Order: sequence, then structure tokens, then C-alpha cells
Amino acid sequence: MWIALFGGLAQAAAAAEPRVVVFGGDLDYPPYEWLENGKPKGFLIDIEDAIARAGKADANHKQAPWPETMAALKSEAVDIVPMFRSDEREKNFWFSRPVFYAHHAIFTKSDPGRVTDLSALRLWRVAVEKSSFAHDQIVAGHPVGELVLASNTNDALGLLADGRADYAVLADQPSVRLISKLRMPVSKVGTPFWPREYSFAVRRDRPELIAWVDRNLDEVITSGEFQRIQAEWQAELDNPLPAVPLWLVKGWAPFAALVIGAFGILIFVLLRVRSGLVKERDRRDAAERDASFLVEHDRATGLPRRSKFETDANSLLKSSGGDRLKLVVLRTEDVRRGENKLSSEEFSIAQSLVGESLRDLALLSGYLCDKRFAAVISAGTTHGIVETIGRTLHHAGYEIELAWGGARFPEHGRDTHDLLKRAELALSACSASGRRWAVFDFAMESSLEADRLVRDFLAFGKDDVFAVYQPQLDLESGRITGAEALARWNHRELGPIAPDEFIPRLEKVGLLGQLTVRMIDEAIKESVRFRAKGFPIKVSVNVSAQDFADRDLPDLIDIRLRELGARPEDLTVELTESGVVTDPDLVRSTLAKLHRIGVRAAIDDFGTGFASLASFTELPFQELKIDRLFIERMRDSLSHREAVGSAINLARRMKMEVVAEGAPDLATIQLLKRMRCTRVQSFAISPPLLPDELISFLREFGLKDIFGGPRADRLKLVGGLA
Repeated sequence: MWIALFGGLAQAAAAAEPRVVVFGGDLDYPPYEWLENGKPKGFLIDIEDAIARAGKADANHKQAPWPETMAALKSEAVDIVPMFRSDEREKNFWFSRPVFYAHHAIFTKSDPGRVTDLSALRLWRVAVEKSSFAHDQIVAGHPVGELVLASNTNDALGLLADGRADYAVLADQPSVRLISKLRMPVSKVGTPFWPREYSFAVRRDRPELIAWVDRNLDEVITSGEFQRIQAEWQAELDNPLPAVPLWLVKGWAPFAALVIGAFGILIFVLLRVRSGLVKERDRRDAAERDASFLVEHDRATGLPRRSKFETDANSLLKSSGGDRLKLVVLRTEDVRRGENKLSSEEFSIAQSLVGESLRDLALLSGYLCDKRFAAVISAGTTHGIVETIGRTLHHAGYEIELAWGGARFPEHGRDTHDLLKRAELALSACSASGRRWAVFDFAMESSLEADRLVRDFLAFGKDDVFAVYQPQLDLESGRITGAEALARWNHRELGPIAPDEFIPRLEKVGLLGQLTVRMIDEAIKESVRFRAKGFPIKVSVNVSAQDFADRDLPDLIDIRLRELGARPEDLTVELTESGVVTDPDLVRSTLAKLHRIGVRAAIDDFGTGFASLASFTELPFQELKIDRLFIERMRDSLSHREAVGSAINLARRMKMEVVAEGAPDLATIQLLKRMRCTRVQSFAISPPLLPDELISFLREFGLKDIFGGPRADRLKLVGGLA
């Protein structure tokens, strides 16, 4: 179902271009959207109109109290609604690429509990908008004394002003603007939290509509229209309205209106003159920079990703003027175990708090993935910053262990590449010794001389690692319908390094995640190339149990699929069993997110690691891969043959495909076909091949029409399978 859904997305979108699109929205949510004299206004309203124009459709706007807007979307009374994105909402809606990032905050009239964070609201009456993101979050895991529901932000703030609620948890910017505009006796306490992307949502049964939204939002961004609209609203997006003086309200309103109007006309003229001097090329460049922000920054924290951080950090270091700086890599770990372990949503909130703190405390900060942050700070401030972050997490009720490795500028390197490499090496030393922190020392490099591969991987190995692809034969059709991406490292000085030599060492020092990111990127990139050459095969890539538990994995994959124009159904993620799954709920959450994206998931090497019958019956995988240890001996061993047969039968009853790995000869492949195995991956079919070699392999056996069209020739090796 998912493959068909995503595979037909483009065709469905082209066949069902809407003529009229109804956008729903909040009644009073400035500066994003509100009604003024019966007409919709706001930054989002202008963006919605631009999307409609790009899609050659008419836009209708229906603003209503938020609960009514959500009900209208669910009942199809409206087509599209902008809202905060969350895991819970993704169960019911498709979401576009983010339009902007926003936060929530706590508001109060008198602050009776001296509240600074969510954990302190347990004893108090707390107002939220019904059906809002804050409502969902509080119900899911942030208990309060009494939950007081309001129909919109204005009403929730009114509950505070009237004394019918002690606190309110609301979207930060709209609330601040309403407080200022209406002169409410309400103020914000604590720091903002829950940084989230704000995106357009549509019902799950309308994938063609979200494709239409994404396509035309991209057009609005790349054409420069988004940039123009953002510039018009920038002052209101950046700053709340100032308090209105009483004299202006009482007696001077007409005169003030005249002055403000004249001033507005002057500003309008000046802006028009200025805009006429701006070249189209500069406008498009600005639009592209705006579009790149959406893919260069982490969704949960809003911080720059690794490549963007490196670029910005290099600029900062060059302009430092000799200041003593330090680059720090900070790792976060949930110290709780078992049932007490943080949920995926809770850990994301904790990560957001870390990101917020680093943004305030560091000169520059970024998110590297795999629960690691990077920051450039002034020398001598590291311990104080880490302690401050720890206190922030503790006050919010999160038990997160922080470990860091640091490298000094310019002592340990004169550019970000060297400093990051050495800070990560120091952090790896923490992992090996059980310490919480370490500053790089050149002795660390010499101590790793015996394990030169780790040092060289950090220095240049990430660029030298590449993927080879071992074909998978479909036993029903006799065609190659898949291939597994396998990591290879051709060392610049030592030559080819066997995977079983370098992968365990990287895993031991916590660097396996970087290899995983590299392999996912290669697999997605080559899947696009294979399809363009006429071979739309499924490419699978291995992910360790530790990396599979990384909450960023689905987002990483989703972003690269979009950037490279790849189809999600062409990618399969294989969970290897070399590690132990300690958090089934987190794995289940990751699988659900991959499923929503359209990416398949498989259990790799079944029978050799953590997997039991319960493991793969309780977790929603689409594919089971049986380890070569069982396959190689199945012809000669009855027990091995029965084990393989039982696994195949159980998997088929659960509607899972089965891949057998390591069949030594044709007779074993024929036996697997009779046992109704789906595919075989084996040296008897082909060794792992470079991408160009795989394309030649497919061409040689006449497999150009793999899905549909004239029936392809059988592989000569397995010609007797029919």
C-alpha cells in the first residue's frame, strides 16, 4: 500500500490539480493569521495566496476558533491548515516542508508558583487552546493541577487576566503580540521551549494535495516570492508590538492615524524605490538562501547541521582576531532505563532545551546528529556552560547525561575540520575511559597509533569510504529487483580494509553513526541513478541497533530523499543484530516514522543476535533477512532447513518478504524457491559490485524492464528455477 501510495504521488498530483483550495486557520493568531474587519490577514495568509497563485488555483480562507478549524480539516470542510508538526499529528495528517520555526512559552498574571519550566505546573490551573499542540503535549506527558481549555489564544490569555487560570502554555509570538496589543496584565515567565516547525497539513487520504502544496511552496521559495513576503512581515515576525500609550487610545487617535498613515505612505514609496533597484539575480539568490535554511538546519532544535556549522564556524574563527576559543562536541544520553526511559517525544523536548541553551550561551552552535551538538565558545567557559545546561534539564525534569570533548583554537587546529576531528577524538576518549569530559591532547593521537584506523577515519576516512552493491534475485520472476549497499574502505596508504576490521572499531568508539550517515547518503544517491538508467531496484542499507534508536534517523533520510529527488520506496533500512535493542518503544517509533515516509524496514541477519519470535512479530518490519549461517548448511542439516522453513512461513503469514543471504550454490537457491523465499543475495549470483558494474550486470542479463513491460530474460545462472 505504501509503495503504491508514494510511487503514484507524482502521477496523482498531475491528474488532480485543484481549482479552488480552502485554507483553514486560527481566528486570532497574529502576526501569522487573524481576521480584521472580516478579512483574513497575516504572514501565513500571504504565503497561502502565493501558493495558490503558483498552483493556478483560487485560495479561500476560513478563519475560526482553533478547535473548529481542526474539526473542519478532519471533516474535509477545509483542505489545508498550517500548524505545529508533531509525531502525534503525523498519524492523521501529511505535512509540507516547514514554513518557519516557532516556540511555546509559559504566561501568567501574578506568577504565584515562581514557575520557570513545565515541571513546576503540576499544582496549578493551566490554560491551553483546545486541540492545540500544547494541549496534546500536556495531555501526553506534562501533568498539571487542572487543565483549563480555551477556544483560542486570546481567550486563554483572558482566563489569566480574569484569574480563572494561574498559568497558560501558548505559542510564544502570537501571545506576546496579543498581550501588547490589548494591554493585558499578563507576562511571560521562563524561557521559550518546544522549538517546532510550522508546516501545512492535509488529511492522510489526500497525498496528491500535499504533493501539490510542496511543489508550489518550493516554487514560491525559489521564485523569490517567499522572500518578498517575509521582508514585508519581518518587523512584525521579529518583534512584538509595543505597548500603546493611553493618550493615543483616548484622544489623539485621529491625529496619530494621520501621522502614521503619512509615514506609512513615505515608507511604502521608499521601499518601492529600493525594490526597483534590486536585481532579479540578487532576489533569487536570497530566495535560494532562504530555501537552503529549511534543509541546512535540524528540525527539532533549529540549529545548523554539520556542513552549515562547519562553514559558519570557519568564518567565526577567521574573524576571531586572536581570541582564545574552544570547539566543543557535546553528547546527550538518557540515563534512565527500561520503563523509566524517556519517550521519543520527551527526548526531543530535552534535545530542544539543550539547543536553546547552546544558542544563548555559545558564540556559535550546531547539531551534528546522533545526539551530539557542536559549539564554539570562549576558552575557560566550558564547564560553566555544561553545568548550566545540566541545571536547565534537571529543572525541566529530564535526567540527561552530558559528556563533552573539546579542542582549543588555534592550539589544536586552525580550521573547523581539524578542531571537530580532535574534539570528537577527545569525546571518543571519554567513551573509552568512562569519563564525562576531556580536552584534546596530541598524546591522544599517538595513543591511537595502534588503532590507526580510528584516527585515519576521523582525518580522511569518511571521504574514502564508498559503497558496493550486491544484487538480490527475485525467485518468482528470476529478475534482479534489489541490491544491498555494503561499506568498503580503500585506505590511502594501507589499501583495502576489510569491513570486519574497521566497523567494530568505529562502533567501539562511538563513530559508527558517521559511517551510517555516509552509507545512507550513498544508497539514496545511487538509487536515483539506477532508476534514471532504467533499473528501479530497491537499495538496502545496514543500520546498527544503536543508530536505529537515534531519533534523527527518519528526518535525516526524509531530508536526503527530498534533496536528491529519490523515491522512498527505493530504499530499505536493515536493522542489524550486532547490537541489542534496549528500547523497543523507540525502535517502534522509528519504524512508524519510516513507514510514514514510505521507506521499508528489514531485520538483518535474523537468528544471530537479539531477534526472537517476539522481536519481529511485535515490531512492524516489512522484510526478514535470514543469516547465511542458516542458509549455507540448510541442504545438509535438517535442523537448519526446518529453522529456515519456519522463519519463511511465519514471515509470509505476517505479510513480510524474506531474503536469504549466502546461498552457496544453485541447488540451495532452487530449494529456497520451493520454500517460497522471496529473494536471494549470494556470491553464487554475483559478488558486490561498484555502481557502474551493477548497471552493466543488469544490462548484460536483459533486465531493463524490471517492473512491467515484456517479460525479462531469466538470469542464466538460475535458468532452471521455473
